[in-house]
Amino acid sequence: LPLSPRDPHDGAESVQDAIQMLERGHAPRVMNLRGSLDGAEMHEVERLFEHLAVARTIQALNLSCNHFSDPMCWSLERLLEKNRSCMALRLGNNRMTDKMCASVVSAVHKNAMSHVTEMYLGNNQAGMLTADALARALKPSSGGLKVLRVLNISHNRLGDAGGALVIEAIQDNVSLRTLDLGSNDLAS
Repeated sequence: LPLSPRDPHDGAESVQDAIQMLERGHAPRVMNLRGSLDGAEMHEVERLFEHLAVARTIQALNLSCNHFSDPMCWSLERLLEKNRSCMALRLGNNRMTDKMCASVVSAVHKNAMSHVTEMYLGNNQAGMLTADALARALKPSSGGLKVLRVLNISHNRLGDAGGALVIEAIQDNVSLRTLDLGSNDLAS
């Protein structure tokens, strides 16, 4: 699913546009809000995420290049615990802390109805908390990451111990096809 900046099929230029579109009952396949959340008021972001949580047609959600605050991440967690249609989730370059990244992984994992096949968490601050959450979520289970095929967690802070946790967890994983752990302070 294409998630290039401002895909002409995404239909939203701002948080307000996206909310209006969803309130009118129009939910596109791709929702590209790359860099669109930074200037938005928190109540608007919460309202948008509430709509996205129940949107049935959105298959790709691009929230990259936003500066995620704790409240924004909490709203994102609620969205991910409920959404059943999103297959591609882009959260790169969001300045998300290790705790935020771990919470996102846990939220998707809690959602047994999730169909996320691609998750991009690159260029954040993911570390041991995230590695531990991924280790639990990537083991064969009935959780929301059971069909994950692509995981990009490059340019973070996993370190050797975090990288080892993730690698160990995928030993019995049959769905994951691509794992990018580059630039995570891993020993060669």
